[in-house]
Amino acid sequence: MPEPAHWRHCYEQLCWQADEEELPPLVFFKADGRTGRAKRSKGRNLLDRLILHQDAVLAFAFEPGVPFTNNQAERDLRPVKVKQRVSGCFRTESGAGMYARISGFISTMRKNSQNVVDELASVLSGSFQWAT
Repeated sequence: MPEPAHWRHCYEQLCWQADEEELPPLVFFKADGRTGRAKRSKGRNLLDRLILHQDAVLAFAFEPGVPFTNNQAERDLRPVKVKQRVSGCFRTESGAGMYARISGFISTMRKNSQNVVDELASVLSGSFQWAT
């Protein structure tokens, strides 16, 4: 498997190639003689962000624990949005907090491959202990 330095070098080469193809905008002159900021293309804006956030873009390649996408975060938020859509809103702030705590616990147990029903029963009986 190639080293991180190899991946960084390949990424930088791609950015340099894209930079040559997607030139930065030139300064233009307005009708009254003042200079203005030239409009940048969508491709140029994307390239500038990819160069600026190079470490964040390549984090998944260098750190084994970093996911390639943020799909897991979106999946974690989806049930809350569905609940909000169905009921319109949470009636109280404490009710929203309780829902978040319970759904977070269930989500954590699923991610840790635990039996959710057994773990909820142990919480209700007072015998639950976090694994360390």
